[in-house]
Amino acid sequence: MVIIVFFCFYAYLISIIFGTWLLNKINNGSYDTQNPLPFLFGISFITFLGSGFLLFFRISWEFHTILLLSSLICFYYNYKIILNGLKSTLKQLKDLSTLPKFIFITLSFYALIKTILPSYNYDEDLYYIQSIKWMQEYGTVLGLGNLHGRLAYNSAWHTLHTIFSFSFLKVEGINDINALLFIVFLFQSCTRLDLIIKNGITLLNILYSLFPLAIMLVLNSGLSSMSADFPSAIISWYIIILFIEKTIHKTTHIADLYFWVIIILTTFVITIKVSSFPICILSIYLIFKQLIIKKYKVVILSSSLIVILITPFLTRNFMLSGYLVYPAYTIDFFDVEWKIPIKNTTIYKIENAKDDYEWIKSWARIPANSKEYVLGLSTKEWIKIWSSNLTPINNAMLLLLIFSLTFCAFLVKKRNLDFLILAISGIIWFGFWLFNAPDFRFGYSFLVFILLLSLSFIFVEVNKIQNINGIYMILYFILMFNIILTNLTVSEIVSCFTTHFRKPTAPLQTETYFIQLDKNLKVYYPKEGDRCFGNKLPCSYFKNDQIELIGNDISEGFRPKANK
Repeated sequence: MVIIVFFCFYAYLISIIFGTWLLNKINNGSYDTQNPLPFLFGISFITFLGSGFLLFFRISWEFHTILLLSSLICFYYNYKIILNGLKSTLKQLKDLSTLPKFIFITLSFYALIKTILPSYNYDEDLYYIQSIKWMQEYGTVLGLGNLHGRLAYNSAWHTLHTIFSFSFLKVEGINDINALLFIVFLFQSCTRLDLIIKNGITLLNILYSLFPLAIMLVLNSGLSSMSADFPSAIISWYIIILFIEKTIHKTTHIADLYFWVIIILTTFVITIKVSSFPICILSIYLIFKQLIIKKYKVVILSSSLIVILITPFLTRNFMLSGYLVYPAYTIDFFDVEWKIPIKNTTIYKIENAKDDYEWIKSWARIPANSKEYVLGLSTKEWIKIWSSNLTPINNAMLLLLIFSLTFCAFLVKKRNLDFLILAISGIIWFGFWLFNAPDFRFGYSFLVFILLLSLSFIFVEVNKIQNINGIYMILYFILMFNIILTNLTVSEIVSCFTTHFRKPTAPLQTETYFIQLDKNLKVYYPKEGDRCFGNKLPCSYFKNDQIELIGNDISEGFRPKANK
């Protein structure tokens, strides 16, 4: 726990330094210190730097040296703003009412415990750890997805985890970025709870205050893993709230701070998880409004910024798989020797781009069935089976989805047309999710926000009839403790002060065997199951003798033999 707290603080501080510098460039340092903007801007900038660095080098002490020196330079030129911001944050924490302060301390402690404990995320041991090990030891390897396709699932969030895992210090198990993101948003939520206590219920206060409970309800496992679902959902919720705030204040036509925040964070969240791309509708709409009023300079600057920010991500995709976005094999512009084949090219079974894409699609519709069976069903057939497997909570979320989208459309008459864009983007997002990957964990970025929006509307409308500040706080407190008691045991808490007090949980390893594919290529395979955990590179769950090295070493990349 001691190590986790120390590195959490270091990651927060260095992110705040870069984020404050960027905000100062955009808005002359004018922002609310309770806002997570400095931190979000900081991690997006660090990730951008890391993604570019990864194209040529590994992420190790060399990158951290550059990062630390750069942060010291930024601090030197902005130390007054940074120190004032930190002092203001501490003052806000001190001035919180007793209940919000207690909630902040309790849930921060909860998040730290969860990040110290072992992760139960299956994908963590399947490919998250292995992907990060490749970045730590070799950087970006051409055609790495040929070893097995999951290694081509490029996520900027794993790049950030690679940066802040500090592998060169030989301390295993540093995995605290998800928990740190939670704590940053928790602070803002608690300040909003404080405003509810002091000033009453508003739509934005309810939306922000519900963040921690929503995260703990549906993304709880993300606190102890490196899951990209966790940050993509949280940052997407934040982007939508900022858009709602601009809509309420009727400023969607103004290129203010929130305009640039939405543009930058939307691009960032897409590099974290490509399936979040429907949120770019909001950014496109804001840029289009600038075009309508002939603000051509803003249009060019914002469009150029998007291209610059996303270029390292797309380049790394191309290097790992031969595609701009893997496993979207239909977006195919290149013919390179390391490209993962679209279909099997030999009599041997080879993992390929089409196969990988179809597995994702079929598993999301009906898990634990063959993809041939699932994809062979008609739309009516698979939706009938899918809907029959929904839980009561899932059904409630779908009903609230319809309610919220209808409410947004109703608000068009009451407020302005901007709410219509929110409803349209919601319908497009829902359609994309339903017909491509209708597993609820893939839809948290949108579906859970709809739940938050629905509950917020209900609380606001009820509060107009009868003041329910006290009732809301009581319900909040009861639900919070119910979630904690459901997801945390006494023995787990005790282990954090005994077994894991000094060192976090190191990645597991499993027994492996190897196959010598040629004189320079030896691949390790787990003796049981399909997960490589933290085993030695190169490791694959997929036995394939139809790949070979591009050069004489694994650092030079892999290619299918058919592409020789």
